[in-house]
Amino acid sequence: MKQELQFPLIYDLRVIYGGVATEGISKITRLLKDLSIECCNEVIKPGGKPNLSRLAFSITLISKEQMDSLYSNLNSVPGIKWAT
Repeated sequence: MKQELQFPLIYDLRVIYGGVATEGISKITRLLKDLSIECCNEVIKPGGKPNLSRLAFSITLISKEQMDSLYSNLNSVPGIKWAT
């Protein structure tokens, strides 16, 4: 049985970023602001390989359309290797 997502949804967005972690935080928080997505916490952790960082954002999504727009736009941010 497929379970439907219930919105608003508080979600931990996780990103693998190649480059300077603070630049990744800046680019992603700018994108979240542009998409009117509330973000209340950012965390930076070292990645498993040199030049990679693990970034985490606690966000609130208000609709499936907003979630789809977020993932579509994340693909265009330079330096993002992976996002979930």
